[in-house]
Amino acid sequence: MAQVMIISLFFLYGVLTVPSYAQDDPFPDCTSITNAPLDKNYELTVNPTSYKANLPYSVTIKGPISNTAILFQVTSSPNNYVKTGWEGGNPSCNGIYFQTTADETSLTKSWTSPTDTAVTSVTISAYVKTADNKISMATIDLSNGDSTTPPTTVATTATTRDTTSATISTTSSASTLLSSYTILGIIQVMALVFLCHLTS
Repeated sequence: MAQVMIISLFFLYGVLTVPSYAQDDPFPDCTSITNAPLDKNYELTVNPTSYKANLPYSVTIKGPISNTAILFQVTSSPNNYVKTGWEGGNPSCNGIYFQTTADETSLTKSWTSPTDTAVTSVTISAYVKTADNKISMATIDLSNGDSTTPPTTVATTATTRDTTSATISTTSSASTLLSSYTILGIIQVMALVFLCHLTS
């Protein structure tokens, strides 16, 4: 009987701790990030400003990005996505997304270009999704050439509503959720120790 209770506690602990680590994808509908009208609220910059194979880049998005999800995509040609090279993040819509916290006005991430020398230019896009499901996009083109030539930047925005009504988790709610699961886990471990003591 004690063994069944111990196994049940382990199973319950595993089920309850999964949600604290697994976040819903804020971009479940990839068609929602296309065809947006012009907006100047977001600025995307890349350093260095010219493209070379196997080179690390610093990619920065600036603007009202507090408590948002930001999806970065890289394409070497239309519908030809470069899915690798990002440091960290979570995969979605042929790119990588990151969650921001309160009071952030810029986000900088590292990306390394592919080693394939046949690729001579890329377009880097950043999609910003707010809690009310408004999606804004900024893009920048990188090509071989003089790094002093400023790259072309485009910023656009669109308002979409996901049918799944995905929500953006803030840092405070994520921390609260994590700490509540941690407390629950400690209680379960203490109960497990008590049960083991009873059976010995």
